[in-house]
Amino acid sequence: MAQWNQCWFCGCKLLFTKRDHPRQRTVDHFIPKFFGGDKFVDACKKCNNQRGHSSIQEYREYLGVEKFFGEERKWMPW
Repeated sequence: MAQWNQCWFCGCKLLFTKRDHPRQRTVDHFIPKFFGGDKFVDACKKCNNQRGHSSIQEYREYLGVEKFFGEERKWMPW
């Protein structure tokens, strides 16, 4: 289930490719697996790699945003 083919975090258009690319579609845990997360969101490879074990709040601060793109669109993790 893709969420309008956009990254939940930054909103970039996702590429459905097997080639390594920063906008390649990946699936990320909404709350990091490290903290017991079990919900998923579509994310670009760049955001997925940058976020790592960061919490939602920590990654927001890193990006300097109040709400992620998916939250602004009222998307729900699946």
